[in-house]
Amino acid sequence: MTADGAARAAFPRYPATALAVLAAATALAMGTWFSAAAVVPQLAAAWDLSPTASALLTVGVQLGFVVGALVSAGTGLADAVPARRLLAVGAAAAALANAGLLLAAGPAAAVASRLLTGAALALVYPSALKETTTWSRRSRGVALGAMVAALTLGTALPHAVAAAGASTGASGPPWRLVVVVTSAGALLGAGLALLLRRSGPHGRSPAAFDRRAALDALRRRPVVLAVLGYVGHMWELYAMWAWTGPCSPGPPPWPRCRTPRRRSPR
Repeated sequence: MTADGAARAAFPRYPATALAVLAAATALAMGTWFSAAAVVPQLAAAWDLSPTASALLTVGVQLGFVVGALVSAGTGLADAVPARRLLAVGAAAAALANAGLLLAAGPAAAVASRLLTGAALALVYPSALKETTTWSRRSRGVALGAMVAALTLGTALPHAVAAAGASTGASGPPWRLVVVVTSAGALLGAGLALLLRRSGPHGRSPAAFDRRAALDALRRRPVVLAVLGYVGHMWELYAMWAWTGPCSPGPPPWPRCRTPRRRSPR
């Protein structure tokens, strides 16, 4: 068998299979994003967290993601290493960083764990999208939409685990259950990514990162408008939904958000 024939015979052979594996790996890895936000009330009670420290448990992931994405792009890592390998490494690193919450004795170590988790996830989602484009051309929009759906499903996973653990009376603190399950899921996602032995036939040659080109793009009005629109979407997805779960009515561990009542003038 020729080298080209051997490459075609390597797993996966079909685009649909590759998309399914990528979506599953991404969903499982992204479950670590809101693993702390889903159980903020329990963490606040266990560590006597201030409102600022509680907020940093969520903000830390975003900050880590931004730093990780900039380093990955600026160093050329995203182009030097195959996307499927970066996805596996990022998922495994996110699992370990997320598990660091189990060893944290207070807010400082917990926030550091969240920063590292976000930096690791910067290797997961962008790499998954890049790898997806190598497996699709005519139906690329559908494929990328499926990946976004996997991302959304994955970020909702810790809230589902927290609710299930509370309703079934699982032993041990619910927040530890959420951390263990999401870390295990991320490790499983890394294993799934390692199953991909090759990229699709529609990949492109890597290009060097050009800082001047990036700055020039930000001077173009359509690009700036698109970026601003995406910033708004990110706020909705990673800021608004971070507190929607904890503030929703329902069984523990999600208490109702209470706002101070205004006293009527006498």
